[in-house]
Amino acid sequence: MPWPGAAAPPTETAPSGIGAAPAYCAEMERTISGFHKDDAGDWVAELSCGHGQHIRHKPPFQLAPWVLDDAERADRVGSALDCPLCERDE
Repeated sequence: MPWPGAAAPPTETAPSGIGAAPAYCAEMERTISGFHKDDAGDWVAELSCGHGQHIRHKPPFQLAPWVLDDAERADRVGSALDCPLCERDE
């Protein structure tokens, strides 16, 4: 039994009544293939889809201290990272 006041499940019937449409967008995870610095000196993760994703350590809002260390960045190569451009089909 759902909690009182809980939202409906994350699928709804499409307005046309044909099938179901997701009410949210799932993350589009891609593999990190490398890193480079942009013109401003910020690190950019190079993703398997060909897009880049900035990784910044700018406390208190963006916390990624690992990006400042060569060995820790190298450890992240091959790991998954969300690609917002793929989510937007760009």
